[in-house]
Amino acid sequence: MALTKGDNGKEVRELQENLKVLGMYPHKVDGDFGPKTRQAVMEFQQRYFVDGIVDKHTSDAILEAVKAWGAAEQVILVDVPKGLKEIKANFGHIAWDEAGGGNITITNDWAKDNIITVDLPVVGRQAIHKKLKLVFEAVLNEIVAKGLDGEILQFGTWCPRHKMHDPNKGLSTHSWGIACDVNWATNMPGRVGDMNRDIIAVFEKHGFEWGGRWNYRDDMHFQYAREY
Repeated sequence: MALTKGDNGKEVRELQENLKVLGMYPHKVDGDFGPKTRQAVMEFQQRYFVDGIVDKHTSDAILEAVKAWGAAEQVILVDVPKGLKEIKANFGHIAWDEAGGGNITITNDWAKDNIITVDLPVVGRQAIHKKLKLVFEAVLNEIVAKGLDGEILQFGTWCPRHKMHDPNKGLSTHSWGIACDVNWATNMPGRVGDMNRDIIAVFEKHGFEWGGRWNYRDDMHFQYAREY
């Protein structure tokens, strides 16, 4: 059975759920094959042909990709925290004051005790949490080994601030030095960017969460934390 724009029901819902797993459908799973679902299908089909219709060939390919993604090798060197409580337990408590513009000033000794500046492959000098030195090195060394280093045009790590620089939100994982932004010029929040899929796979293999899988996607963002 082929699916196309205007269809609805269980099969469309399953399609949306699978596309969401692959980071291609950051929207509500509602079982309606509308313009957003069609756009996600077309993004997936770029390796084959583009018509926005889900026939058996495309459906089988999506299921195969979901299976491969779920079985991907994991190399976890440091426990990945879930939620704010585990972030603080794993990487320390930050005391802070507002600094304006969504930025913060750290007021305790946390930064002195935890942030280090290191020379990382590909991206050079970066300030990161000391516990993630080997993790960042492993990610970037694998990117070099796969010949993907030319894909990284911009790279930033530690930045004490709120999420999205919004003082009404919690602290960003950048505040702990456990996140990085990559190629922000073409991967701004709230839109589909052009992040290389193989780079995403390397980061996720080593425990990072990619912001492109969030409901409000942030394609530039990779963080060593989940559910936060």
